[in-house]
Amino acid sequence: MVSADGILFPVLRQAFSVVRNIMTPKFLLTSLLVLMTTICFSQTNFDVRRKKIKPLFIDTAVEKTFIYDLPNAVLYFKQSDISDFITNVKNIEATPNYSFKNFTDTLKSNTKTIRVKDIFYSYGEVERDSILRHERISADMQELNEEFHLIGNDLIFSGHVMVYSKGNKKFIFKPYIAKKQTSSLGQQDLIFYLPNGKIFYQILIAFGE
Repeated sequence: MVSADGILFPVLRQAFSVVRNIMTPKFLLTSLLVLMTTICFSQTNFDVRRKKIKPLFIDTAVEKTFIYDLPNAVLYFKQSDISDFITNVKNIEATPNYSFKNFTDTLKSNTKTIRVKDIFYSYGEVERDSILRHERISADMQELNEEFHLIGNDLIFSGHVMVYSKGNKKFIFKPYIAKKQTSSLGQQDLIFYLPNGKIFYQILIAFGE
């Protein structure tokens, strides 16, 4: 991580600035790994200018689901799709030092519905602290939140998700849009928009200067 003269390598220095709103050293390390893995090792090519993505319909009465609560949307995933991602040999080879242990253990527990509120990636420090003061979010759920971001990137980009719009108060089955956005410093993000134009998710795909 550090060069011979003690200076942090530029890409990691940039990564630290991206995840400056942190709670714990563990979250910092997890966030850095998620960012670096997404950019360098993901099996998915996120570098697209614009992409229409059709969401799934998931029969929640039949399927075991993982529910991811975001500020503008609630995302539903099949637990089987998450398990397939974790056990995919290419993903294992791409992330040899990263373990989805908490997710693996939770999926093995045979829970019908797992629900996690994204407090780490969708909120700043002040909002996150307020949520934790007013809501009971167990340590296990926080660990699942940390682990899911890397999984979610691929599943959302590939359309393996059912989307509920909080603004429209209904499930959305029209395509949602992914658009690449480049900042003045060169950082590139893939922004995901609901049909009503609201942003519901984003992926960092390239560090800036």
